[in-house]
Amino acid sequence: MKYLGNKSRLLPFIHNSLEVSGVNFDLSLTDLFGGTGSVAQHFKKQGMAVTGNDFMTYSYQMMKATIGLNQAP
Repeated sequence: MKYLGNKSRLLPFIHNSLEVSGVNFDLSLTDLFGGTGSVAQHFKKQGMAVTGNDFMTYSYQMMKATIGLNQAP
C-alpha cells in the first residue's frame, strides 16, 4: 500500500545512513509511526529484530501481518 509519507524511496538513504553511523545490524530496530511498515520490512529482511508501532488500526494490522509473522499461518 502506498500513501502520502511512505518512506520506500528513502530506504537506500536510511540504510546507508545507519551503515555510515556504525549501527550493528544484529541488533533490534523500532519503527515508530510505522505506517505501511516499509522501513520495518526492509530491516527485517536484513536480519534485524524489528518492532513496529502506529496509532492507526489499519497500520498496526498491516505491520502485524507483514513483520509480525515469521511464517505463513
